[in-house]
Amino acid sequence: AYRSATRLFAGSPLPWLGIGMEYLRTNHLTLAEQYIRQAHTLAPKHPLVLHELGVVHYFKGEYESAAQVLASVARDEAGSAPSATEAREP
Repeated sequence: AYRSATRLFAGSPLPWLGIGMEYLRTNHLTLAEQYIRQAHTLAPKHPLVLHELGVVHYFKGEYESAAQVLASVARDEAGSAPSATEAREP
């Protein structure tokens, strides 16, 4: 299904990310990184893509790289998260 989605949604990082996440789930780190990097090429600032890239680095034992990528996601998302008063229902 993901392979078809890469053709149907050309330019979207999500099918590539999905393939990479499935490989990550089955502990195929080289293939996972390949597909997640393809998603990263299409959407270099997408928080989910960056998160999964950090996870790949972590599982490969590249802890400094993982920390840098995950910290950048946390830092970028902290500014876009709604405050407690904004998140409440009226």
